[in-house]
Amino acid sequence: MSIFHELLERWNIQQRIFMEHREHRVHVMASVINELDPVDGRPIRVLDLGCGPGSVSHTILEQVPNCQIVGVDRDPVLLRIAAETNPDPSRFHIVDANLSEAGWLDKLPFDEFDAMVSATALHWLSPATLVSVYAEAAKLIRPGGVLLNADHLYYSTEQKPVLGSIAERLRDRYMDNAISEGAQTWEAWWDEALAVPEMAVEAELHRERWAERHAAAYVTRTFHLEAMRAAGCSEADVIWREFDDIVLCGVLST
Repeated sequence: MSIFHELLERWNIQQRIFMEHREHRVHVMASVINELDPVDGRPIRVLDLGCGPGSVSHTILEQVPNCQIVGVDRDPVLLRIAAETNPDPSRFHIVDANLSEAGWLDKLPFDEFDAMVSATALHWLSPATLVSVYAEAAKLIRPGGVLLNADHLYYSTEQKPVLGSIAERLRDRYMDNAISEGAQTWEAWWDEALAVPEMAVEAELHRERWAERHAAAYVTRTFHLEAMRAAGCSEADVIWREFDDIVLCGVLST
């Protein structure tokens, strides 16, 4: 097994410390995509925003046999891992682009998609950028296509303090158990990845691109749903949840 496959495997384990049902929520998104009708006989096209090392795209490739995926991310380390572990370059295309900057749509290989997916990624965006990304992605999605976003949309500590406290304790308990069983923390995984000699160039570029990272403002489930509707979705709702771990779906107007 190459160092890139090892890093991807450890990434998947590390990600599970944040979300106990990670695989199931991706399965929910894949199930929706499988219900879409192909257009003009071409494969179903999926746009994966914030694709990271490609693990969500890999799962969708397995569960949606008739699909092509374009994964977009700005992190050079994660994109190198995605490229080195790509299970099928004819079906999974990788694009280096920053969703916070104008022009990312121009880097895509297709001008029409059937679905947008994102998993634990869009929370890095500011509220204004999030609205813009939904609107821009919607321009590419054909009528009847879908916007799908899986993420932790935490309870407001002011409006729902009890539910928020329960969800936080459950997350902490699951994280502690996973780490005790050998899962890496987020920080430990990145320390290892950035020290891999084969990715010295990508590691330096990673540090440059994220030198001024700032925590994004708190965004509610309602904000996401309203942003989907503003982007042109005739329907937008929660299709799966476990406390504050949520999958949202917006259906583009026909």
